[in-house]
Amino acid sequence: MGLKPRKYVLPPEFQEAARAERERELKAVEDFVQGAVSADLERMGASLDDLEFSYHEGGGWAAAFSQVSAEAIPQVTKEFFLRLVLRDGDSLRQAVGDDRALVIGFRALLPPHEGPEMKLYRGTAATSLTTKEYGASWTTSIDAGRAYAKTGMCRTSSKGSVLLSAIAPAGAILCAPAILDDSYDEQEYIVDPERLREVQVEEEFPGLSHEELQALRAETRKA
Repeated sequence: MGLKPRKYVLPPEFQEAARAERERELKAVEDFVQGAVSADLERMGASLDDLEFSYHEGGGWAAAFSQVSAEAIPQVTKEFFLRLVLRDGDSLRQAVGDDRALVIGFRALLPPHEGPEMKLYRGTAATSLTTKEYGASWTTSIDAGRAYAKTGMCRTSSKGSVLLSAIAPAGAILCAPAILDDSYDEQEYIVDPERLREVQVEEEFPGLSHEELQALRAETRKA
């Protein structure tokens, strides 16, 4: 008869630290949701760091977005969140780590777009053709999409980058950030990428090292 493995029990001080961490993460979700609903933007904003570094089930961005999607969100909150997306869109996508959860949050928290379907473009890593994770930020400007494909960080992907085009039905377009700020003339639209049609490769760009990309950016600025 073999010996039963002993179940390891964390020392009391570590158990207490773990409980405190979980409570902090759950409070961050509550603060984000209640701050969004009540337009308490200070409370909502103070929760962001704890959402990003959440490790326990029930915490983090996905939980916050899931809960807030069931609430009525005032316009002032939506404008605040749009400014956050304009400032930190790429890092926010990385922090959330789940494009489906991100779209749920975007649909609930961004000022809605009303308009017809349109053709959009996006510069992104070529690996997205395999994963089908195209990202939510697209543009009506083929030049803006090409510029990002050519000189964006996606160019350092193992397979290089691509310029994509797609048809976005009206229901797929979540928000048009230019209503608030288009200082870079990017003509950006935020979409639900799962609802795009006719996604096609317009151009391909071979991969570059970080050093080669920096050199290309410097050359482009001089031109």
